[in-house]
Amino acid sequence: MIEQSVNLRDALRLAVDKLPSEVRLRAQNAYNGFDRAKLLFSIDREMASFRAITAEEEAAAALFRSLQLKGYPGSELLNLGNHQHKAALGPFLAAVSQSMAATPPLQIQLTIDFSLPSVDVHLPLHKNGIVFPGSETLRLSLVEPLGLAAHKVDGSPSTDFFDKYLDRIAKASNSANAQRLIKREANARNTLLYASDNNLPKSKVTLDSIDARQRRAEIALGLCIAVMQTNNHQPLAVQALAAFLRLVKKLSHRQPGLNGSTE
Repeated sequence: MIEQSVNLRDALRLAVDKLPSEVRLRAQNAYNGFDRAKLLFSIDREMASFRAITAEEEAAAALFRSLQLKGYPGSELLNLGNHQHKAALGPFLAAVSQSMAATPPLQIQLTIDFSLPSVDVHLPLHKNGIVFPGSETLRLSLVEPLGLAAHKVDGSPSTDFFDKYLDRIAKASNSANAQRLIKREANARNTLLYASDNNLPKSKVTLDSIDARQRRAEIALGLCIAVMQTNNHQPLAVQALAAFLRLVKKLSHRQPGLNGSTE
């Protein structure tokens, strides 16, 4: 579980303005997209939904570019123009989040310094079961925000740590597997723009669903800052990127076309 201050979203928006242009411009465009989606909602729901989808994609592209700028192994395989790569990020980050909330859950506090910018991750001792006199006011701060990683019992790195959580997310979304879910997400924009044989385009988007997309995008933008603030290859980022690349590689296998409405 991650504890957020009420000003975290505002701090994040200010912080991305300090990132290198290759990341900053995509992050700013993501925010612009969400702002316009909310303005369009009352007059054109289809375009509001389209704006929100592309804004989330821009946040994904910003994260991909940050990993490339820092030379993370395999990051050159990330395709900023591939809709499936970008659509895969939201479900994948949800899987990472669920894995962190697994038993026993870690209680995490985040702070953002928008002047640097930087993200700091803290583990309150008392809330994580480390109890002794005075522990209520103490917390462990990671040297690097992505300094944690999952390992097997024998200490070796786990290459399939996030897979079961991806499967859970897919099933919760009524998809047979993560690949089907991602391909459906990547196809969502087409159902907003083009008529089918039987129906005109129609969006079921709500302001709440737009905000949910923005929260997912903001996780990606927060990760951009975490990646960019150090030249070291942080363990969680290395592990997650390797797992993500295995996921998108599976997407290259042909599957039947997808049809249906989007949000």
